[in-house]
Amino acid sequence: MNTGFDLHLTEDVLETYVLGQLSPPDCISAEEHLLICPDCMNRLDQCEAYIQIMKIATSIVANHSSRLPPRAPAPQVGAIAAIR
Repeated sequence: MNTGFDLHLTEDVLETYVLGQLSPPDCISAEEHLLICPDCMNRLDQCEAYIQIMKIATSIVANHSSRLPPRAPAPQVGAIAAIR
């Protein structure tokens, strides 16, 4: 991880931080950087919002997928199976 205060946090580091999967030393480094870097703090806010939206969308899809009627396979699937 980038530990220098002059370098911004990467998207991977921000995502891992938001998900609570950053190692303790990297977490400390990231938090120290976030305290002094408004750009990374703004990107962190965006990352948190994105992850929250994706969790909500995943939940909605999971809850509604069991209610959807089964889909018929696309015609191409039958044609490919016939070729094999």
